Amino acid sequence: MTFCRKRCPIVHSYNLMDCILPCEDNYVIDLGFKFSSSLDSSFYIDMICCKVLKTLGFVMRLTKEFFLNNTVKTLYCALVDPIWSTAH
Repeated sequence: MTFCRKRCPIVHSYNLMDCILPCEDNYVIDLGFKFSSSLDSSFYIDMICCKVLKTLGFVMRLTKEFFLNNTVKTLYCALVDPIWSTAH
């Protein structure tokens, strides 16, 4: 993958033992961050939002019969907030 902000980047094919390596992916995940070839952060934002919404849905399903707001708040602070906080 080549990182570039140009509209028409120079594409070079890489060879390994006379075999051309495919360059199909538009992104690479490294240390939990999703890098796109255009250095656009929308891939990472979408990934974090999806993860937060899945976890929030799990918490809401788990606590739909709870009557204490402190319990829901504690689960939210323990499960959802750390994911959202790492994105900032």
